[in-house]
Amino acid sequence: MVKPTWRVLPPVPMFYMHYMPMNHSFGRSGVFSTLGSGGTCFFTTKSDLSTLFDDIKMARPTFMGIVPRICEMVYQQYQAELERRGPGAADSEALKHELMLEIRNAVLGGRLLNCNFGSAPLAPELRQFMEFCLGFPMDDYYGTTEISGAVRNTRIMRPPVIDFKLDDVP
Repeated sequence: MVKPTWRVLPPVPMFYMHYMPMNHSFGRSGVFSTLGSGGTCFFTTKSDLSTLFDDIKMARPTFMGIVPRICEMVYQQYQAELERRGPGAADSEALKHELMLEIRNAVLGGRLLNCNFGSAPLAPELRQFMEFCLGFPMDDYYGTTEISGAVRNTRIMRPPVIDFKLDDVP
């Protein structure tokens, strides 16, 4: 009999960066799922997000939920660095790839394994940038505030939803 070639990997520690208000379901669900899985919660030092990227550098999260505004802030940092270094670059595509790696490692802590977004829709171009920068696809939890996390990537999650009905609203 041939032995399987797979092996069991040790569990990955869950270090989650929290910046959302706790009165928002996106903020609460992150804390609940982190603590429920035995993970560690890191919170930003200021609620106005002025220290967010410094906090991320210190915490180096493995998991994070983001909103479009954070993606826009990351993209702005990328664009600013591209404008600064771009004019003298011999290979612009290589520079773009290098900058995305720098964003992943320096700006986002370098060890994100999972990142989802919610709170509002993410522009397709911005989502593509973020996924390329992160190196993995992000899950879309848009609309979960209204329906308590029952939709993932535009699909109703079963369970917890076992039945639903859509009604027209005037």
